Amino acid sequence: MALDILKGGNKGPIPVTAKEEKELRRVFLMLCNYQRKTRILVEIEELNDLLSGNTKTLTDAKRQDQIVNYDLYMNNAAATNDRIQELEDEFQRLAARTEDKISVGDVTEMLKRLGQKVSIVLSGIEVYRKSLCL
Repeated sequence: MALDILKGGNKGPIPVTAKEEKELRRVFLMLCNYQRKTRILVEIEELNDLLSGNTKTLTDAKRQDQIVNYDLYMNNAAATNDRIQELEDEFQRLAARTEDKISVGDVTEMLKRLGQKVSIVLSGIEVYRKSLCL
């Protein structure tokens, strides 16, 4: 694997060591579907809170529409456990996929997690894309 220089300097690949390639691939796979994976993990956490009786965070989750049917899960532990299993299966399927791309939503979620101002960064990305004529 080699990285290409986009503008200026030598036109050619930048050599990448096997260790660097392994780390780049690891980060790439982590960021693929990051937005969906994050939402799945948050919903699993909220449902586990529901099972343990912690309703404060559940009220916040309900406001953010993270739990599909709040009343069903509030009154039915079996349905809650089934939903948790569905979410864990979906997470495993997403984690096993290797032919994905990193979407704008994934980058947005990553930047939120890092505490960056997303609108400023995304407008900068758009300016950069226009400068490359993409």
